[in-house]
Amino acid sequence: MLVHNKGNYIRYFGDVRLLPGANELDEKQAKEFSEQAKNKLNAAVIDRKEVVVASTGKGKEAASLEDLNANDAMLLIADTFDLVLLEKWLTDENKGKKRVTVIKAIEEQADEIKNPNPDDVVNQEE
Repeated sequence: MLVHNKGNYIRYFGDVRLLPGANELDEKQAKEFSEQAKNKLNAAVIDRKEVVVASTGKGKEAASLEDLNANDAMLLIADTFDLVLLEKWLTDENKGKKRVTVIKAIEEQADEIKNPNPDDVVNQEE
C-alpha cells in the first residue's frame, strides 16, 4: 500500500510511522494502518487529505509505484525524500515497466537529495 503523508510532520498510525512524502507499507503495516485509520484523530487527518492512500484510478489501492500511471507516479516521486524507497522504486522500474520518464524522475529526485543546491543548505555557523 502506498500512503502519501502530505504534511510536514511524521505521523503515527499505531506502530506505522509515516514520514512526510511517500510511504510504501507492507501487508502487516497496511493492516495496522487501516485499523488505526478508524481512530477519530487519524480519520480527521485522512478527511483533511493530509494523509492519502494512493489509488490506481480504478478504485483500487496502489500497492507500489508500478500500480500508478506515469503522471501520478512522478507527482509522488517529487514529494518523496526517502532515498532507500527511491532506490527501491528505481530497481523495480528497471525490472518492470521501464518507464523512462518515471526512471528519470526518480534519478533526479535522488540526485537532488544527495547533492542539494548549496544555496538551500543552512550553514549553522552563520
